[in-house]
Amino acid sequence: RQVVTLSLALFLQMMIIDFLSIGTRVMLRIVGPILTLLIVQSKGWPFVFFFWSILDLALVYGDRPFAKHWLYWQDFIGVFNEKNPSGEIVWSATYTQVLTIAAVVSLVVAIKRFVVGLWLSRNTFSHYGDQLARLLKRMVLVSQVAQLAKKLHKSSQSVHRNTLRTSLPQETSLMLASGGMKRIYSKEDMKDEDCSDSSSIKSDDNLTKLSRGTWTRDTIDALNDSQKIRLYQLLEEWEEPDRHADENSNISISAVLRFRNALNLIHNEHAFSLAFGSTYSRDACIESAQDTYARLLSATPGEPNLRFETLGLIAVQDNGEVDLGKARDLVKVFRPRRDGVLTMLDFVKSTDSVYKEFRLLQASIQNSSQIDIAFENLLNVFFYALLITIILGIMGFDPFSLFLSFSSVILAFAFMIGSASSKYFEGILFILVRRPYGIGDIIHVSNVDRDTSPNGSVGWIVQKVSLFETVATWVPTLEKASFNNGSLANSRIINWKRSPNAKVNIQLHFPIETKYEQVEIFKRAVEEYMKVRPREWLKLNGFRVNQIFTEQSYMQVTLLVQHREPWQNIAQVLDSKSNLVTYCSEVQKKLGMKYKAPALPVDLRGADSFLPMENNTAENSTGAQSDEDTSDAEARMNYFRLIAKTRHQIRVT
Repeated sequence: RQVVTLSLALFLQMMIIDFLSIGTRVMLRIVGPILTLLIVQSKGWPFVFFFWSILDLALVYGDRPFAKHWLYWQDFIGVFNEKNPSGEIVWSATYTQVLTIAAVVSLVVAIKRFVVGLWLSRNTFSHYGDQLARLLKRMVLVSQVAQLAKKLHKSSQSVHRNTLRTSLPQETSLMLASGGMKRIYSKEDMKDEDCSDSSSIKSDDNLTKLSRGTWTRDTIDALNDSQKIRLYQLLEEWEEPDRHADENSNISISAVLRFRNALNLIHNEHAFSLAFGSTYSRDACIESAQDTYARLLSATPGEPNLRFETLGLIAVQDNGEVDLGKARDLVKVFRPRRDGVLTMLDFVKSTDSVYKEFRLLQASIQNSSQIDIAFENLLNVFFYALLITIILGIMGFDPFSLFLSFSSVILAFAFMIGSASSKYFEGILFILVRRPYGIGDIIHVSNVDRDTSPNGSVGWIVQKVSLFETVATWVPTLEKASFNNGSLANSRIINWKRSPNAKVNIQLHFPIETKYEQVEIFKRAVEEYMKVRPREWLKLNGFRVNQIFTEQSYMQVTLLVQHREPWQNIAQVLDSKSNLVTYCSEVQKKLGMKYKAPALPVDLRGADSFLPMENNTAENSTGAQSDEDTSDAEARMNYFRLIAKTRHQIRVT
């Protein structure tokens, strides 16, 4: 009969947990999210032992005839009636105690799993929830662009076939060229080809309505002037800083469950929808991005590059107005140039950035789950030790006498590993509570009593994190090292990935005789350089003269600029800085502001003071010539604008 009750308990686990709680939403509607999560967390031996003991108490316990023999009413099979005495086990105090302990222990273990799991899930949600939300928003935009590219490509093929059969009537051509959002429908286009794709990210209603129409080159050109102006105005705006919610705020269970469901969207070989293509690997994602760009470009034949108004079709609502929120999101994801041009390289780099972001997020969350499992296993040691002690006390044994016999050994062992244990637990709290970094983050470890360099710090790339150690790679030489988490607990951890956009300090030397008008032209030239490179620079934060050195005949100028990338992408930041420094040097030459240090005298007497040995007549003549050139500031700005667009770039952009 115990085998039968055990089989019933296993059957109840399959029905209640696997089918009602996980397979359907029935249990969620009946008992709510808290009890549903508690039931799911009890899966395994706690659930089986609990219902096994409950079934035994209901079917195989007591002094009743049914508890002694299930088939007591029949006389054909003697083994199932009173001819086979059941003894006193079914109503004994020991049997009652065992069943009660089994039920209580199973319930306590289930509650422990629920509490620990909920705490760890909320901790994970607080660290990765906002990042996942922003990532899914960008993935949805890429998916919508892929859907639009598919429809545009199909539309261009359809228009090409119709053109081969017969030319369009003159009235139709005039209608398409005159303006307005015109659509040419066909029966085939009215079918929603992607409605059966449950694994892809669904687009919103605006994209669905756009994708059902056949869009041509005239449709894109038909964006009226006000719509185009509003789109291009977005290219001139600086983005607002993100406002993060309070991480200590109460996180509901439903939010945690939605977070777990949202993680399934990035565990997909077609993370950007089937219309985009495969994202199984980075090479596959790059190839799919190139195909998507080609399909988008097919809507505007003859154009070498994609125009931003093509992507802007996604942001056009039914009433013809532009959804500024979605248009801003498109600008943030794809970063077109100020003139609205988006090259294939920029498009692929934008999608590759989203791909790398969700792959790193996958690795970080997976590593965080492994840390949570290790922490729970460590907690189980103390939990089950306490539980066994309580059970032994209930059963009539004295557990303290057993512990006292080993007290001397335990005390000596505690003195031996005391300092190491304190560092060990300090490292555990460092990882679980602070969580200062994740997989792929670049960090810099420094002493809290020392200031860091204002020009940035060289760091380590985090490769693996556990409760005990952190494995990282040194950025300059790619040497791999491991750190004890306890040794890092008292250090300052600078996380480049979690830091805002990188700020770069550039020190320049201007001749002391430089005029104010020349400085203003130089500043405008720098601003123009940054404006034509929206994928690199965010804004000019500061341009000031810090100090004047009269003896050396120069003034020190600090140029404080902010990059669009954090220090995590240090290669791009340093390349952009190098380009900007080279550009500034050439502008100084053209304006006659290039500083040349005066020659130092040779003092045979060893005097500390010095005087310039010669006056640089060539430099003075250059300065005089530059004074004449400053009269035509706009002509100079046009020249510097041309330089900014065509020169001083290490990477092809």
